[in-house]
Amino acid sequence: MPVHYTSIIDEHHTVRNAIGLFDISHMGQFVVSGPEAKNWLNRMLSNNLDRIGIGECQYTFLLNEGGG
Repeated sequence: MPVHYTSIIDEHHTVRNAIGLFDISHMGQFVVSGPEAKNWLNRMLSNNLDRIGIGECQYTFLLNEGGG
């Protein structure tokens, strides 16, 4: 997958007419548990977990102190 297509339409046509791949090797998974897990995650993530229900998901960022 190229880092950048010339346009969103170009990306759409490529995926619909050929193939589109997304490399997730840079992504990770971890499990947070315990009675304060949700509160801790709401302090650490850029989105509010109260906005999603059980079985739903959302993209978000896990930020450091500098917002990076």
